[in-house]
Amino acid sequence: DQTTPMIEANLQLPRGVTVTGRLLGPDGRPARSTVSLHVSVKRGTASSGRGGADTEPDNDGRFVFENVNPGPGGSCEVYVYGQAGFRPTKQEIKDLTEPVIIRLERGQRVTGRVIDQATGNPVPELEVYAQSAKNAQGDYDNKWELLEADAKTNAQGQFGFSNMASGFYRLGVRGASLASPNQPMVVTGGQKSVVSLSVRSLPGSD
Repeated sequence: DQTTPMIEANLQLPRGVTVTGRLLGPDGRPARSTVSLHVSVKRGTASSGRGGADTEPDNDGRFVFENVNPGPGGSCEVYVYGQAGFRPTKQEIKDLTEPVIIRLERGQRVTGRVIDQATGNPVPELEVYAQSAKNAQGDYDNKWELLEADAKTNAQGQFGFSNMASGFYRLGVRGASLASPNQPMVVTGGQKSVVSLSVRSLPGSD
């Protein structure tokens, strides 16, 4: 302030810790899906988060994150991205000094085909995604998740998901628009029937 224009303060940076863990498949064997660490720091009533670099476990499923420090009131979560055939998952680390064990869960399958509304031809090289829904009508869920198909559509316009839960999902595409956007295509993870998505190509798209 005006009376004390300069203040001397000592800042001490806490030493980070090494977080170790192991990623296992449903059968208990080592898994190799990509793993990421997310740190959330709370400052009063506000909080902010930061994601760390991705890493891949070794042949034994073990992974390491160096110099981790969430600070007072913060938290750490490990994210595992949805490898084909498995559900994406996240797990909070309660004790940074203890190794964290994450076991993957197998996903449910859904297959389908994308066709062009004007020509009836299959649409290749298109990204299809799924957003979890509350019910069969496709109403949005507050705790929704976004999933990507295992790959872009092939030459026959075919796509597949193998990372779904058993609930409802509404499908969408990138690079085109659904022919009937007001009637969402809703699927259920694990359903046997093949779905058909009719789309309109966007001007200038491949």
